[in-house]
Amino acid sequence: MDIILIPLIQLINYGLNLYLWAIIIYTLLNMCISFQIVNPYNHFVTMSGQFLSRIIDPFLNKIRQVVPFFGAVDLSPLVLIFIIYLIQGILNQILIRF
Repeated sequence: MDIILIPLIQLINYGLNLYLWAIIIYTLLNMCISFQIVNPYNHFVTMSGQFLSRIIDPFLNKIRQVVPFFGAVDLSPLVLIFIIYLIQGILNQILIRF
């Protein structure tokens, strides 16, 4: 069982790290578009934004239903990052026990 479980948990942990970086890039891209640092009509920016939006917005929308807005500040990416760190901590504790 350890032969399958340990690599599977490590693979999930790597996937969560990639998703964490996708959240950070998505948030920075939205900030750069909001402050007009990046041209939103650029094809690469549009494609990247749409891809990141498709993989991140479903989770952020569920968090936005619970976490209220504070003016123009959206705290849902921060909450999602904390949830990912919580899941990674649980997975690391499972790995330590094996």
